[in-house]
This record gives sequence, structure tokens and C-alpha cells, in this order.
Amino acid sequence: MKQHGKPTASITDKATVDTQFIKPIFEKLKKLSPEKVSYNQNEKDSFTYPASFFWDDGRNYSILSISIENDGRIRNKYIAVTKDAYRNNAVFGLKFPTPPASPWYKYMN
Repeated sequence: MKQHGKPTASITDKATVDTQFIKPIFEKLKKLSPEKVSYNQNEKDSFTYPASFFWDDGRNYSILSISIENDGRIRNKYIAVTKDAYRNNAVFGLKFPTPPASPWYKYMN
């Protein structure tokens, strides 16, 4: 986040985490993206958080994905690709043209 600045776009998801893990995870994410993190009032130990961030700096696309497991483990995946490499289908996991069902469809075409 520090390297790329404010994301071009982000996607939220919901996590349900064991009570002993939820507070430290929630607080870390709240510092990262305060407007996108909130407790789900009607669901025990559940909160909404930014699960993916997308950046377009004009020459490159970057995507950071975060998933939170029920036991509190956090997994992340970071992809950075030049637009040329993306358009040449040089990166496994990214398809050009972007499928309409992709959350990044309006940003990567």
C-alpha cells in the first residue's frame, strides 16, 4: 500500500474468524483501509474487509489479494504485470481480454 498509494479500485469480502483472532486482524485492516472495514452487526465474529486492491499506474497493473481463514491465518497474493505482458497473456492467472465477470473488467480493458 505504501509503494502504490491509493488503489484505483478495491473489492470487499466478509470473514468470520474465531473470537480470539478477530480483534487484532480487524484493527490492522482498519488502519489500512478505515472506510472499507466494519463489523457485521448481526453475525457473530464477522466483519467486512478489503479483500483485493487494484492499481493502474499507466504502465503496469498491480493486484493485492487478501484472504482471511476462520482460524485467523491471513493469506495474500500479489501480482504486478506490465500492460504489454498482460495483453500478451504472459502471466498465469490473468486472462486478456478480461472476462466480463471479473471484478477488474472495467479497469483492465
